[in-house]
Amino acid sequence: MAPATTAIELDPNEPILHVSYMLPYRLERSSHKASEFVAKQCYHNPTFLFGTLDYLGQQKKYNFYWVGIISTENKLTEAEETQARMVLKEKKCYPVFLTLNEIKAFLMYYESLIKPKMHNFLNLTDDSTFIHNNWSSYVSLNQKIANKVIEIRSQLPQ
Repeated sequence: MAPATTAIELDPNEPILHVSYMLPYRLERSSHKASEFVAKQCYHNPTFLFGTLDYLGQQKKYNFYWVGIISTENKLTEAEETQARMVLKEKKCYPVFLTLNEIKAFLMYYESLIKPKMHNFLNLTDDSTFIHNNWSSYVSLNQKIANKVIEIRSQLPQ
């Protein structure tokens, strides 16, 4: 006999944080004012569930918030980050800003060690120095994301 299952009712007002590598939006500079940003939906985003989650949010069934990376070639100024945060907050998105340089070592570690293990591939490198050197970047980037989650969760209604 199959075990009994119990449906769990979620309060549609309770915040649900979706933490992913990338946000479902990208930022573009405004054509009217270069110091301002416009949020555009990312269709190439690896968060393929976004369409479904967005629909459920629009139907007021769930209250989703997003935490993820916004990468830039060069570090944004404080004013640019503030303006970008305001634009993304309207979309219930909370960015962790990182330059491409900051992401590089994280991606090297992820692509060469984590991803192959999770997808049953052979390691791309057996160089333990390479793995060790990129581990600290991997941990550092994940800590930045964890800090953002803690910050956002403390600001959301309980």
